[in-house]
Amino acid sequence: MKFSATLAIVGLSAVACALPAELMPREDCYPGTMEKGKPYHCGNPKFKVNKDGHCSKPIADFHAPEHSCLGFCEDTISAEYGPEQPFRGGACQNGTTCSVAEGDSVTITNSFTVSASVSLGRRDADGNEVEEEVILERGQGLVEDGLVKRDAAPPASSFKAGFDFGASYTWSKSIGYTLTNTKSKTLDEKTCGYWTFIPYVMKVCGTMSRTKLFTPQGGYMTTTGKPICEARDYKDDKKYCNKVPYKGSNGRADGVIVFVYVDCKSGKVKKDGQDAAYKWPGVAANDDTVKSAADILACLIPSNWAKCKKQSRF
Repeated sequence: MKFSATLAIVGLSAVACALPAELMPREDCYPGTMEKGKPYHCGNPKFKVNKDGHCSKPIADFHAPEHSCLGFCEDTISAEYGPEQPFRGGACQNGTTCSVAEGDSVTITNSFTVSASVSLGRRDADGNEVEEEVILERGQGLVEDGLVKRDAAPPASSFKAGFDFGASYTWSKSIGYTLTNTKSKTLDEKTCGYWTFIPYVMKVCGTMSRTKLFTPQGGYMTTTGKPICEARDYKDDKKYCNKVPYKGSNGRADGVIVFVYVDCKSGKVKKDGQDAAYKWPGVAANDDTVKSAADILACLIPSNWAKCKKQSRF
């Protein structure tokens, strides 16, 4: 179905071990080889925080006044698995050869929202600095001096623009994937299931900084200046993260293709025997989130076979 060398090596090793962590080379990360859920320092980030821990450079380089004076400096990237996307026509009944062919494709819709959180450095009763994270809904306000100031929060589009300008992986609404080779599995009389694509997702974390918008006042007989972002009084969220579907150099999604085993009688996904990627939290689809998966499971129930064949779902 379609659907002297020894001494040199030792010396180099000693030098490497002696380097402080921040001077160690960053890694070129590919999600297929990264340990899932583990933060990595990947490649060379576009921007780094200054000596005071503020992400100030992108605010100066970017047209920040148009985007609420926000700047993002990337620190770590973690690879995860995202929600599955079943191949249309990739559902199979028992006693068949189940295949998806080269050229079959799926579209990954980004189900993650852009984070709009602000963290605030505060001190406890002993005077020790502690971090408190305050999650703000769009339009709710900005945390400043321990207080939430209403109607001051930047819109989600500003956070997205600031994040995209500083991150290695930008937020995309949707992205496609196309099979480059055929996948096939012979099913016995007790086995049903479907082929699905599980996309790689990158969790990008770092520091999101914000300053106030300032409008210079003109002198005698001069006009008011153009609004700029102040280079002081930064508010920093040092644990700002967003999840985005991985997009390779070819502009396409990437991930793993797995066969999901389904109970032939009930049409429910089996608990045992599934690929490890399918067991990752948030991967398995349900009737409320991915309609195509619900259709596939329904069509594997014997009483629905005739109807599904008539509708060309197989």
